[in-house]
Amino acid sequence: MWVRVVLDTDVAVAALRSATGASAALLGLLDHDAFTLLSSVPLELEYEAVCQLAEHRLASGLSVSEVDAFVNTMVAMAEPVEVHYRWRPQVRDASDEMVLETAVNG
Repeated sequence: MWVRVVLDTDVAVAALRSATGASAALLGLLDHDAFTLLSSVPLELEYEAVCQLAEHRLASGLSVSEVDAFVNTMVAMAEPVEVHYRWRPQVRDASDEMVLETAVNG
């Protein structure tokens, strides 16, 4: 069975901040084709904006260009999903709506 997943931005941030944590290990499984990461343009833009926050760059010790490389690598490994319709509102946290939309359309 092939697993298709959508990762919340918190997972990307945790992987960025700790190369030895569970989130980084999960992203590392992408290299081994353990699952297919799904992503959409709104979600990719959120990954980029949140990962580039100064507090996350400082915690990770990475420069702006290194964070760009991290996000670009993650996005390049993802299967793009085109969002054809919206399911809003469905979840308590409005910022998670794009995660649900990507999953439903993927």
